[in-house]
Amino acid sequence: MNIFLPELYPDELVYSWFSRFFVHEGYITNIHALETLFCNKQNDDPSKEFIGNLNPNTRKYINKTYSIKNIVLNHTMYPLYARFVPLNQKIESLQKLCYEYHNIQKILPISVRCDEEKVLKYCSMCAKEDRNKYGETYWHRIHQVRNIMICPKHYCKLINSTVFIYNKSDRLLVAAENVIPDKSNNIELETNELQKKFSKYSEEIFCKPINLVNDISLPVILHHYIKDTKYKKENRYHYTSQLYKDMQKYYTESIHINEVISKCRIQNLMLGTTYDFLAVVQMAFFLKIPVNELICPQLTYEQIEEEKDLHYRNIKPDWIQYDSQMVKLVEKIAYNTYYGHTNKDHKPEKVMPKRICERACIQIHHIKHMPKCLAVLEKYQESYQELWARRLIWGYKILEKEKGEGNFYWIELQKLSGIVKTNFDQIKPYLINYTDQHTIDKLIKVMYHQKS
Repeated sequence: MNIFLPELYPDELVYSWFSRFFVHEGYITNIHALETLFCNKQNDDPSKEFIGNLNPNTRKYINKTYSIKNIVLNHTMYPLYARFVPLNQKIESLQKLCYEYHNIQKILPISVRCDEEKVLKYCSMCAKEDRNKYGETYWHRIHQVRNIMICPKHYCKLINSTVFIYNKSDRLLVAAENVIPDKSNNIELETNELQKKFSKYSEEIFCKPINLVNDISLPVILHHYIKDTKYKKENRYHYTSQLYKDMQKYYTESIHINEVISKCRIQNLMLGTTYDFLAVVQMAFFLKIPVNELICPQLTYEQIEEEKDLHYRNIKPDWIQYDSQMVKLVEKIAYNTYYGHTNKDHKPEKVMPKRICERACIQIHHIKHMPKCLAVLEKYQESYQELWARRLIWGYKILEKEKGEGNFYWIELQKLSGIVKTNFDQIKPYLINYTDQHTIDKLIKVMYHQKS
């Protein structure tokens, strides 16, 4: 089957491109468009930030018109996550995104977005210009860069859309033209000059060509620019606590951003155990590191080796302090995961240590040095049978509230909770831990209630 994708616009997300294809081709439902574009219409989600699992026909068509490599570099959020990773990982991840389909979480470090960064954003003035030039607007990549609060071009505040960036239950192709209003009465121009500079600084770093040739350690660059500041001690260590306090004050009082860097992330940057774009940009802007020096540093071989010898190889984290600092965050993430506050439906989830560490930006191999955080994770550990029991009770209470006792069937409960009847014998002994016997009896009654 031949497909005809529209022209890609400058800085347009691939998701936006596919969404316009869905509208232009007149598909009746999303499922038909997904079937045309992706390998598996049932399971392949239309990624908001990357390309997704394209079927061979779609990939062949795109290769005739565009370079897949060019699309990954200039029409996905790849620069946001790969900009500062080691060279080998940068090249390998680009190769896999271009020619294979992989779980992106396994090839690039992608931290969980905060609540304020979970939807696609737009600039009303950009939308107006798009419509005047192209007859329609689209989703711009630069507006989705974390912590960019204003449009770097117009300096007006970005507006949150209703389209979630991560939402497994919402597999829709939503064109920006159908979401962004034709006219907006709430355009707010930014007057804070520092805010404007930060936005422009972030844009410049994001849009610079990815360095696929040289590999200079990020900690070396940061150490080089810290050594002439008040945060450098006489020996090889730094006043990290003071740096953290000053950055907190700076980004709280002088510049408004959604996610302010934590002390542990500063430590991880200095250790070379994290490469998070928003963390690097915050620290680099605060230290006044020129963009070109951050992207393509002009350090001599002697300078690099000196910085490595003095700092990078010798810094050891204070595990006791780090553990105490992170335990509240780990507790919050574990609690929200356990009770389902991290997903749209509030369905209870299993607390997986690796996933919690990813969400807290903790290296999984570091957690063994953090007894307080380990104790939190242990507190929430459960078997799958216990998780299924919690989900059954959760689903039953929702249906009983919405439809009333005795007015729904097991198939509805199964669809909501994801629990199949064949597992019920394993689950039954654990139900009493999460509800009373009367509710259990009513749940069992639903199991054997036949449709008339």
